[in-house]
Amino acid sequence: ALAMGGVRLERFYAAKECAPSRTAIMTGRLPFQYGYYQNPSDEGGVPLNYTFLPETLQAAGYATHAIGKWHAGFRTKAYTPTWRGFDTFFGFYHWGEEYVSHVFPPYYKDAKCRGVDLSRGVGQQSLTPVNASGLRSAALFVETFGQILEDHPRGKPLYAYVAFQNAHDPYEQAPASLLRRQPAAAPTVLAQRRRNFSAIVGELDDAMGDLVGLLQQHGLFNN
Repeated sequence: ALAMGGVRLERFYAAKECAPSRTAIMTGRLPFQYGYYQNPSDEGGVPLNYTFLPETLQAAGYATHAIGKWHAGFRTKAYTPTWRGFDTFFGFYHWGEEYVSHVFPPYYKDAKCRGVDLSRGVGQQSLTPVNASGLRSAALFVETFGQILEDHPRGKPLYAYVAFQNAHDPYEQAPASLLRRQPAAAPTVLAQRRRNFSAIVGELDDAMGDLVGLLQQHGLFNN
């Protein structure tokens, strides 16, 4: 519906990994210009001398909010969302996590260090951990988006960056309700993985529909 009623992007080239693409969105530059050829390590981050899009919008009077996956640097506070132009942030810093427990790294049982990667921050303050275990990330991000719209002052321009976890692995964590909407798969590892992946994409479609509905409900969809 969005494609048929809007602008269709029919050809596009991107890096094979996600961090270069998301940081290109933030900087408006090709990744090779600031050294992001692949997903960054824990020590990585877009150099601080590069201006992010929300910084420019914030200076122009916009309310700016980031929801979902960040993965653009977090080795110090200066690399995190609320220090790079966002008024608020709710989401996770790293490349992935469990969909329900929000633990990083996902499914690596032999990892040397595991922990919840889900935070909420307002302004340039220490982020407060969020206890949301048992709730799927897509639902949490939609709920947060809805609350932002509820609290947003009318007449003030708004920029909300919503980066869903879907459809990242772990694909085995597809919700049963959405798996039932997928055709039965052959009893092979690849076929089952594809079915789980399709279910997670279905969850993303539903969440996008919820976002559109919220924008329509608040009279912002055509703005």
